[in-house]
Order: sequence, then structure tokens, then C-alpha cells
Amino acid sequence: MIELKEKETLINTNNQTKIFFGPVDINEYAVYLFASLRDDTYQSILTQQFQEVPTRKATHCIHGQLSKNVNKNHYKDILPYDDTRVILNDNENDDYINANYVDGYEHPKAYIVTQTPLTSTVHDFWSMICQENVKIIVMLCKLEEKECSKCQKYWPNDFSHFRFGSFLIECVSVTQNLNYIHRILEVKKNNKTHRVQHFQYLTWTIQGIPSCVKTFTAFVKELIGLRDEYPVVVHSEGGCGRTGMYILCDSVIRMSMKEKKVDFFQTLSKMRYQRDGVVSNVDQYIFCHFVLLEFYFPSSNASNNFVLEIQQGMQETAIKRLVDRLDEAVTQPRNDKEKGFMISEDNSSNNMRPLSVDCFNFPRRFIVTEEPSQNTLRSFWNLVLSHEVEVIVWLNGTNHNYEDYSSFWPKDALHWFVNESNKLVFVCQDDSNDIYNTITVKIDTTGKSEEKFVKILYVKTWERTNATPSSTKDLIQIYDKTAPYNGQIVVTCYDGTTASGLFVVLVSLLEEINKHRSCDIFEAAYTAKRSCAEFLKNTEQIRFLYMAVLEYVREFNVYEVLP
Repeated sequence: MIELKEKETLINTNNQTKIFFGPVDINEYAVYLFASLRDDTYQSILTQQFQEVPTRKATHCIHGQLSKNVNKNHYKDILPYDDTRVILNDNENDDYINANYVDGYEHPKAYIVTQTPLTSTVHDFWSMICQENVKIIVMLCKLEEKECSKCQKYWPNDFSHFRFGSFLIECVSVTQNLNYIHRILEVKKNNKTHRVQHFQYLTWTIQGIPSCVKTFTAFVKELIGLRDEYPVVVHSEGGCGRTGMYILCDSVIRMSMKEKKVDFFQTLSKMRYQRDGVVSNVDQYIFCHFVLLEFYFPSSNASNNFVLEIQQGMQETAIKRLVDRLDEAVTQPRNDKEKGFMISEDNSSNNMRPLSVDCFNFPRRFIVTEEPSQNTLRSFWNLVLSHEVEVIVWLNGTNHNYEDYSSFWPKDALHWFVNESNKLVFVCQDDSNDIYNTITVKIDTTGKSEEKFVKILYVKTWERTNATPSSTKDLIQIYDKTAPYNGQIVVTCYDGTTASGLFVVLVSLLEEINKHRSCDIFEAAYTAKRSCAEFLKNTEQIRFLYMAVLEYVREFNVYEVLP
């Protein structure tokens, strides 16, 4: 029995649902987590906890609102609290930077939380680094994401140097890891040299969550092992969501290591008192809970010993348990832009609702949508154009002459106009076998001589009424055909969820095997179902994933040592 402190307030008086607060023993944590994610009333306990985390009023952010400081903020509504802000000492008339001290576990001012530097604030940023004797910077974004600038580059290119005002910055070492870059920077001013380790984590989803629990946990764990000096500067674009996630994970892990218990709610509440908006949404809050689970129980999901793990995982009780865990974990209501989609019975809609889905170490790798009809054909190809897609995977191509789902490319010498500027032209059928056909089409754009080609890979062995294809080998072959492409892939099937969900999860698993020689079926499924809860709705598909992973390992000799 888990004993938690109970807040008196009833969140849902009709169902007598109460919020629980207080520390949880680490030995009971896994049970607590999945119990807290149950969604009998459309709001899990963790959702309700997050809604109760306190915030402070903007009246505590006077300095950030001063006219001389307004242009130093990324966002007008993300400002530092006055009583915890970092005050620059170099210039008494201009002491402002959008940054706050935040306490860590048993260590005051363990972190400096800040926004990414602007062009006009790079010098202020380095002034703060030297003034506070910072030895570690944790950067939680790319310089550019989705063609939007996220951060002014404040360090030089690899093994070079440049000057920011009175600071000479040199990059003396660079180590490229799978999910992050580790740089050693030397900061020189007035004949003094200050060395800083710079860690930049790279793989983020569109919801501001790392694309993989396992790799983000490893990142946090590595920094815990390295870090013995404070403060640590942590920044994302606004210094709120991603930054708060990292600090919350770091703090609760340190707490759990010493006390053998953990308290997310109180830890985040204290953080919120020192920096506005840290951990921006409930998905980030829940993700942090899974980081702690991965930290303590990594072997519970990983499948290094594949043969044994798969034999155990394919048992009915194990599959049912995994499905139940997924249902409990994916409990959060989504808005229409984030929901899965189902085509109407008559397929009369003129609008498509594509969905971005993450792959292992490749955020937004897939664009998943329902099979295009004559009514949605133009929208479908505009989607392909706007995302510069080179590959389309059509998973239910068996009945491609079905009158309501006629093929969505021109035949032979015919051409279609996608819009006023783009014409679709059939080129050829590259190859054909019993499993799939490959079609190449060309997109001609008015006024441009450059030709754009798109491959359509359509599967012939997956009946639209079936939850799985006829063979695991079939889907592995489709993965092999798509693996060489580096861009986004459009995945489409009859209803937009059944076949597509299984395929994108399998691709993620096979990518993980190729990178790490291990895989985590729960993690891959959970990542996909965060985008669409309708993915992987039955035990048959989970069993198929285990069988496909085993087939891939044995047939394609991914491992050198296997029985």
C-alpha cells in the first residue's frame, strides 16, 4: 500500500477523485506512477497535480518590464522574478539579464535558468558566465528548429575562436554524440582564462519533449556524474519548458539517490517560485516521471537479450500487461491538432488532418494521414510539396482500384495539376514484386528548372481489414526501402491509424536496434501513442512487433552473438 499525503480539495466531487501530494518511496515508484496515470475521469492524478502547481503574479517582474530592458527578452510574457534574478555587476546602470537563480536539491542557487541569448545580449550572457564562475552550460534546443531561429550562436565554430565585445571565446574540443554535442569552450578576458563545458541536447519533439526517454535519461545521468560545481546555466529558447524539465529531473533524481524517495510536486512548486513557467505543460511533467522510472528501472523495458525477452514478451499475460501500461500512460486529452484522425464513412471531407510522429532520434520523421480520396487528393499532394517529402508509404495498397480509393498518382503519360504552380507527372514503375510496387512521379514547378521526384511505395500484402500484414518480413522489407532517405516520410493507410501506427513504431524499433543493439518496445509505442492514442489498440499488433524484432535480429544478423 502506498501512503501519500492527501490534499483536502476535491477536484471531481462527482467521482470523489482527490489529488495526492507528498513523497513516494522509490521502491514503490513504478506502481505509483502507473496508478497515477489512470484516467477514469479524463484527468489523471498527475494532470491534477500539475494544475495545482502554484504560480506568481507578473507584478514580481518589474525589472523585465522596464522600457530599457524590454528588447532584452525573447518573449514579453516570460520575465525573471525580481527577487531571484541574476544581477550583472559590470555596469551598475545596466545590470539586467533575463535569468533567475533556482535552488537545487540541498544546494541554493544550483542553477541559473535563462533564455537563449539574443544578438544584443550575447555579451551579457558571457558576462554572467564569468561573473558567476559557471563551469557547465546545458543548452536544450538547436539554433534553428522547423525553420525558426531559436538561439543566437554564442560560441565559435569547432576549433576556432571569435570575439564578443571584451570576451574572446575559443572552442577547443568537440565531441558529437548521438543525441547531444559536448564542447569545451575557453573564455578569455583581461588575461584570465575561464573554461566551460557546453552540452547541447538535440532531439526534441514538436511538443517540447525529448524524442526518447531513454536517451534523455542517459544525458541527465551523465551530467549528474560530471557535475560537482555550481551554478549550472541551463537554457532553452524562453528558459521555461525544456529548461524546467531538465532541472526537475536532475533535482528529483538527486533527492531519490539520497532519501530513497521522491516528491515531484513540491520540487516543481519551489522551482516555480523562483522562475516563472518552468515545466510548461502536463506532457512535460509526465515525461519527467518516466525519466525517473528509466533511471531506476532501465532493464524493465530494454531488450538486450532479445531471444529471451521476446519469448517472455510474447506470452499473453506479458502482452496484456504492456497494453495496459500503454493505455494508462497515454491518458492526456489532446486538442484537435494533436488527436488521431479517422475518415468519415462516406469519406466526404475535403480536409486532411495530418499528424507528425516521432521516430527514434528523428523528431517528426513521419507525417501520418488517412488514405487520400478524390476529395482530398489536392490537399494530400500539397502536403507532400510543403514538407518536401521524397517518399510516400501506402500500407493498404491491395485494393487500389476500389472506387472510393482510386490510385492517387497519374497513370502513364497523364498529368495532374496539384495547384496553379505545380504539375504531377507519372515517370515510371521502378520495381514490382509480390510484396510492394514502387512508383516514381515528378513534380514540375512553374518557373523552376529543377526537377523534384517522389517515390510511392505501396504495399500489396496488407488487407485493410487486418490489423497486421501477412508477414513480418514484408514490413521489414518496406523499412529497408525507406531507411536510406533522410527527410520526412508520408505514411498513409485506410483509416490513418491502424496500419500506419504499427509501421511507424516498427521503424522506430529497428532504427534503435541499428544504433544501440537494443530496443524498448514500450518506449517506442509510448512515443507514437503520445501523438495519436489510436495507434496500437490491440494485442495482435503488440505481438507482431515482438515477432518482427526477433525476425530482424535473426534474419538480418544484427547481432553477432545470438543462439
